[in-house]
Amino acid sequence: MTVKPQQLTEDCLVDVTGGFGFRVVFSYLEHWTDLKVYKITSRDTDGVPSFDRDGARSLPDPVDSIDEAEVYLEGYIKWDGCSELDQGRPHWCGPFDYKQHIALLEHLYRRSQELMARGNWEPWDG
Repeated sequence: MTVKPQQLTEDCLVDVTGGFGFRVVFSYLEHWTDLKVYKITSRDTDGVPSFDRDGARSLPDPVDSIDEAEVYLEGYIKWDGCSELDQGRPHWCGPFDYKQHIALLEHLYRRSQELMARGNWEPWDG
C-alpha cells in the first residue's frame, strides 16, 4: 500500500527578517519532506502577498498565485537531516538578503523535522 504524502502550505518569516517572508509548500511523510519555496516580494494594503512571475524578463512583474510564480528554492529534507535543496541562481542584494536566506534554511530544517513523525529536530536546537 502506498502512503500518500500530507500537504501543507504556509507563510514564514513574515517581517521577522525585515522582508515580506516566504510561502512554503510542504509535502511530507514520516521520514521525508519535499518542499517548494516562493519569495514574497510585496504585500498589498490587506496583506495579500505577491510573488515574482516565473520567467519574467524584467522586474517587477508581480503575480498573486504561486502557480505562476518563480520558485525560490526546492528540494527535500530527510528525517536524518540529509537534504538536497536546489537554489537555482538566487539574486541576493547584500547582507540583508543573506540573513533572510539563512533564516529561511533554518526554518525549513526545523519545520520539516516537526512535520515528520520520526523527525529528529533536537540537533537544530543548538
